[in-house]
Amino acid sequence: MILPAANKEAFGSTSKEQQIKIFFKMEQRILDELLEIKSMTLLGAKKALTMSDCALLTGLSKSHLYKLVCARKIPFYKSSGGKLTYFDKADIEAWQLQHRVRTNEELEIEAATHCATTRKGGKL
Repeated sequence: MILPAANKEAFGSTSKEQQIKIFFKMEQRILDELLEIKSMTLLGAKKALTMSDCALLTGLSKSHLYKLVCARKIPFYKSSGGKLTYFDKADIEAWQLQHRVRTNEELEIEAATHCATTRKGGKL
């Protein structure tokens, strides 16, 4: 099997065996990316998430999620037997966004408002 001449710059002057190895590595990379796209698409359609889905959505490891569940620091649901853990996608997104950090501009406005409405010795 000889690869097209158009890909010569990608393969250079490598042997046929090396070209085949490079081709299969590229093919595997494409397949991996397609699987990731498929997972993300399915994740977008789900409302109830498994531990793996939640890890993918949040970027947290499953181990860390288990610790958060154990400490009851993240909203979750258990199956009727109590063996499986599920997460509501909307609950997880709200949980991720619950600790908003104010911008410097917002802090400056708040400080100016506080200074304008408070006297040195106490309230107006």
